[in-house]
Amino acid sequence: MNLLLRAYPRSFRRLLALGFVLVGAPAAIGLGALAFSVSSFAERAERAVYDARIATQAAREFAEALTALERNARQLLILEDRALLEAYEANRRKFTDSLALLRSLAVEDRTRSAMDDAAASESEVFAALSALAFTGAGERAAAVQRFERLRELSARIQRETAERVDREVDSLRETAVSVRRVALGQAIALVPLVAMLIVGFTVLVGRPIRELDAAIRRLGGGNFGEPVRVDGPDDLVELGRRLDWMRNALIGLEQDKNRFMQEIAHSLKTSLAALREGTELLNDGALGPLTDEQREIAGILRRNALELQGLIVGLLQYGQAWMQRTALSPSVWNCRTVVDEIVRKHELALRSKGLEVVADTGSDALRADRDKVAAILDNLLSNAIRYSPAGGRIDVRARLGAGSLTLEVADEGPGVAPEERERIFDPFVQGRAVGSGLVPGSGIGLSIAREHAIAHGGSIRLVDSERGARFRVTIPVEAA
Repeated sequence: MNLLLRAYPRSFRRLLALGFVLVGAPAAIGLGALAFSVSSFAERAERAVYDARIATQAAREFAEALTALERNARQLLILEDRALLEAYEANRRKFTDSLALLRSLAVEDRTRSAMDDAAASESEVFAALSALAFTGAGERAAAVQRFERLRELSARIQRETAERVDREVDSLRETAVSVRRVALGQAIALVPLVAMLIVGFTVLVGRPIRELDAAIRRLGGGNFGEPVRVDGPDDLVELGRRLDWMRNALIGLEQDKNRFMQEIAHSLKTSLAALREGTELLNDGALGPLTDEQREIAGILRRNALELQGLIVGLLQYGQAWMQRTALSPSVWNCRTVVDEIVRKHELALRSKGLEVVADTGSDALRADRDKVAAILDNLLSNAIRYSPAGGRIDVRARLGAGSLTLEVADEGPGVAPEERERIFDPFVQGRAVGSGLVPGSGIGLSIAREHAIAHGGSIRLVDSERGARFRVTIPVEAA
């Protein structure tokens, strides 16, 4: 297979053409051989049927001519009329013609010998009858008695002709069985051969297309860390190079975008710090007592400043997550310990809403980037707390399977609308459902979780649930 992969044709079109030729060639050869065998058999059968018909007709004419000759001879013996000799000669010509035709069809020596004896005996009869004036009645009677021998020879010739036809029919039947057996053998041999060629060229044709499809899916999912490599025909390899060029261009654009967001966030953060300090001074009464209306306005300024600060922090976190998406720091850690740590981190928020967290985790040790996995779980749990109703339940599940860690966080909130499922992991996108909490969400948590999952070569998705939202993260890890 590797040799075939290295011997790709120059273009994808040539690869398809070569595949069709190689797959169709065995079938064409088999059909050609079968057609030749059937054609040869048909010609032989046609020739045998024709020879059998001619031989049967000639044998019948031979017997009829012999009967007419005997009748003419006996009439001539009794009446001694020379006019009857002319009728005998006319029937004799039929006898000779049919005998000649049978001799041309006969291939057995014994049949030819019987024909020669019949011709010799009839010649003696004709000689005796022709010399009617010079032969006595006894001689002519003895000549006519030779027809008994001729009848025996005629019956023998007919019998051997029928036997020859039967042998030819049996030979044709055996040939038909042989042709059928050869056709069946060719079909049995061609089916696995053609199937093997189809599978082989399906792999050859499908391999570069699957590589292109996987590369496009990675690019569409925002995974720009893995280079695009395509093995196959030159035109598909060139297409892979163009996709890799586009990947590098997208990386540059993402870097420029995140650099821009970081600069804006830092600039906003500086201005926001002054705004926060001013609002805190006003709320603390450092500039003098405030009226109720002034205190209300100061509170509005403080809440909006906190909201703006959350957005700026989200911008910085998202930019940092994207820039470090390929920078992993794997270490050995315990899954249950990390889950308990994240749950304790949100203990105050859980108490304020009366939420219950049911954790189903194993105590397996694994090797992965602990901080990134903890950040994924942190964002998912924070999202579940925000959208869970008071007194609700949050399920957290972590299981180490065959080379992968599966994290699931499910809540009993309003869930995600079907039309929002595709965009829920995009940055700064929030669903229509209204969450609760002291600080409004920034719509960045799920995006950060996705970036960290992609960094591990894993995935995050929203799975179907009877109630609320259920997020499932699958990350390739090593058991320790």
